[in-house]
Amino acid sequence: MNKNTYRVGIVLLILTFLGACGSLEEQALDDEPVTEITPEPGVETAFLFATDFASSGQLLTSGVSSPESLANNGVAGLGSSAVVRIFDGLIYVLHDGFSVASSDNVQIIDPSNQFATINQWSTGNGTNPQDIVVVGNQATISLYNPEQDPENVDSDGNSADVIVMNLDTGEITDRISFFNFLNDDDARLGRAAQMVLVDDLLYVCLQDLEADFSHNAA
Repeated sequence: MNKNTYRVGIVLLILTFLGACGSLEEQALDDEPVTEITPEPGVETAFLFATDFASSGQLLTSGVSSPESLANNGVAGLGSSAVVRIFDGLIYVLHDGFSVASSDNVQIIDPSNQFATINQWSTGNGTNPQDIVVVGNQATISLYNPEQDPENVDSDGNSADVIVMNLDTGEITDRISFFNFLNDDDARLGRAAQMVLVDDLLYVCLQDLEADFSHNAA
């Protein structure tokens, strides 16, 4: 599944959501931004990312028990195709370098501190980060275009499909390539995308495609 497929899914989800609760503009963008969320026992908050793919995206908040109420959090500079994940009360925003108001990095936002950006670390120019899994101060990040950064290689000199980052310093502590597990063709690129952590195993979805994105195997 490539980023365009993700976009279709996100747009359909947002359209379905907004069709039930009114327009995004009148319920969210015209409101005063919410600057702080105080977690309350038994209260869940949903974060949504909305975009028209032509301008900076918007981070919206909704109570799970009242999904019809959308609040624009006023976080500026989110890329037009950002990916948002939440771990341990912090928001992690992945920015690719192929969209408006974006570059290849991970942005860490604290919603309990006026949505302040704690840190923002590069994943490498052109690497197009797709997903992130955070455990403690360590992040594992999948890269769709790892070959764009000549420094992003493993110990054998192969493009690293997944990087491991120290979130305190931004240092990349490990670079993992799936080169030896890909089809032996002229485009041995994993196109790493969505990930999920199950117990102590990390599963990474790959798109082992030709350079023109056509399939070359079952």
